[in-house]
Amino acid sequence: MELSQQIKTYLSQPNPDLLEASLLVARHAQPSLVTAEYTWLIDSWATELAERLQGLPDARAKLKKINDFLFRELGFSGNHDDYYDPRNNMINHVIERRKGIPITMAVLYITLAQRVGLDVVGASFPGHFLVKMNLDEGLIVLDPFNKGVSLGEDDLKTLLEYNNLNTDTDMLSVSLRTATPEETIQRMLRNLKSVYIKEKRQESALEILNLMLTINPKLTEERRERGLLLRDMGCHHTALLDLNDYMERSKKEERIAEIRPIIVDLLRSTPALH
Repeated sequence: MELSQQIKTYLSQPNPDLLEASLLVARHAQPSLVTAEYTWLIDSWATELAERLQGLPDARAKLKKINDFLFRELGFSGNHDDYYDPRNNMINHVIERRKGIPITMAVLYITLAQRVGLDVVGASFPGHFLVKMNLDEGLIVLDPFNKGVSLGEDDLKTLLEYNNLNTDTDMLSVSLRTATPEETIQRMLRNLKSVYIKEKRQESALEILNLMLTINPKLTEERRERGLLLRDMGCHHTALLDLNDYMERSKKEERIAEIRPIIVDLLRSTPALH
């Protein structure tokens, strides 16, 4: 089974494990990757951590212990110095190098927390993936990229402002909605695609776009991006298929106006098939 279909099948299962799904994503760059080595290591950390959590009074104290274990003892941290290194999106490299970006650090945090019985989940915050947990006293939001620091309402509004978004209560609530496993993996893939495009690695970017669209063929913007990438790579016939599909699905008038003349040019340069 092809990797893209394997990831799609895995994500369609009930309660897919984020760590395992992330390791499957990493196989795009390292097909021989043995995922069991990493799941075994994380499970061993979780077993050690669970012993340390015994006797702690509440969930907040347990979260503090996870922070101490992950960031102080094991030495994990956000990779502030080389944020756009593609390895930051590959969980095997994150585990080996002890460095990652918000989403991969969050996957690691969620995995450890859930394995010790805490209901920590991902939050699809714009521009900066976070984790959250409902406590008796209310919602707690943590930032694994910055050593698990707890973020208050003012901190979250500052992050929204940084991403040029409004900071009203409704927007804050939407921004903290729980990310499904598929949404989390798609966001990781979107990061990888952006890095590959930035590095002008067209074949790698195309591979990621193919993967994203296999998982969810209804992604419209990725369909447009793949069409434009295929055009740039000289694959005009397949580019037309994607861009025509985008025109049928998209509701963004500005984007449609931008794509229409590109389609006309492609039709002029593409021989008719008989």
